[in-house]
Amino acid sequence: MSLKRILAGILSASLVLTVALSGCNNGQSGSADPSSSTGEGSSAASAAESEDTGDKPEKLQAIVDNDTVGIIQPAADILERDEGIKTEFIVQSYDQSYTKIMTSIMGGTPIDVIICDSVWTAEFTEAGMITPVDDYISAELKEDLFPGFVDQCSYEGKLMALPMCAQTKWLYYNTDLLEQAGYSEPPKTWDELFEMGQNMVSKGLCKYPIAWAAKQAEGMVCDWFVCLTASGGSMRDDNGNWVFNNENGVAGLKLMVDSIQNGNADPGSINYTDREVLNPFMAGDIPFVLNWAFAYALANDPAESTIAGNVGIGLVPSNSDGVVSSSVTGGGGFAIASTSEHPDYAWKLIENVVSREALFQSAELASNAPPIKSMYEDEEFIEQFPTMMDCYPQYEYAQARPALAKYSEWSNGMQVSLHEAVTGAKSVEDVLNEMIEKSADYQ
Repeated sequence: MSLKRILAGILSASLVLTVALSGCNNGQSGSADPSSSTGEGSSAASAAESEDTGDKPEKLQAIVDNDTVGIIQPAADILERDEGIKTEFIVQSYDQSYTKIMTSIMGGTPIDVIICDSVWTAEFTEAGMITPVDDYISAELKEDLFPGFVDQCSYEGKLMALPMCAQTKWLYYNTDLLEQAGYSEPPKTWDELFEMGQNMVSKGLCKYPIAWAAKQAEGMVCDWFVCLTASGGSMRDDNGNWVFNNENGVAGLKLMVDSIQNGNADPGSINYTDREVLNPFMAGDIPFVLNWAFAYALANDPAESTIAGNVGIGLVPSNSDGVVSSSVTGGGGFAIASTSEHPDYAWKLIENVVSREALFQSAELASNAPPIKSMYEDEEFIEQFPTMMDCYPQYEYAQARPALAKYSEWSNGMQVSLHEAVTGAKSVEDVLNEMIEKSADYQ
């Protein structure tokens, strides 16, 4: 997914979540197509070889978008207080930020820090646009980061950006409907979810158990990925070979496809984006839905939702023995631009983002959920932001989508095939085999 708009009102809804990146641009993940312009990166690669000048700069330059400036602003304030270095933010919309980053760095502009969406990491690395941070980050800090968010900010074994947030898909459920049906907790498996949902349908409480974001868009890729990993499958094996058409992969896609065809899922799913799939949920027509952080505030807004105040958050169910839960990571990180003349100080700015002081401030200022494990053991943080703990358990089971230099191009191809499966135009097995063939060109 792409960098996303943080929706105002999450704090007032008493849930603090980041909706900054890759997973909540009004629910439209992957709306931009950054991989359509890559470049050779020769000037950027050359700049990457330069070392810090050693002189303390008066200011740093950072390219951010409208949503992530609130995450990095506290870090900039700390840098100015401690080092006397100001930060000049070049603030763009999400779509414009990618273009601005490309033109600035490829043109040799001495930018110091950039936002790095989870699906940009590989491309920016291949183009020589960002500098690895492995030599900067301490072992303690890296260990304190959730693995899924480290993975999505890494490429070919190198950490290329520091995760800025914790973003994933959760299972949202209508607490009122579950209570009316006699349930005290959300389902732990997909079979349980469908059984509970059909029981509610039979009681006249709702129309379908769930709906998917199964329109031909990035949201469908993410829901498929969740189903794949929930079924014990994976995109690639340890040798990098695409394997999502094996037995577990078939079970994962069948989970989506069969539910649409047998009435366990709203048939309108094939036309729903991540944002649109919330409409039947907010209307009370379905008791369950998978979605990103932005969904909580929207579903709790009385002006938008009939179920405001009755929205619960739980772990995404399992579809296989040995799997507790599954999900997909979103978000991204901040990276040191290869054109920076002061990478040491650029790192200081980035490192400040995940400092305890800054994380308190960004949680309040930008509804940012920390990517740092220890913050969820911090009594003061938990007391100030108690509903964070509803979100925290999912992070352990969230996995990153494939790190590909041309991710958007690959994803677009997957979307075409997946939509043929969910609409019944082709069989699950034929679609998966076709997707494997398409993926052979992407490593």
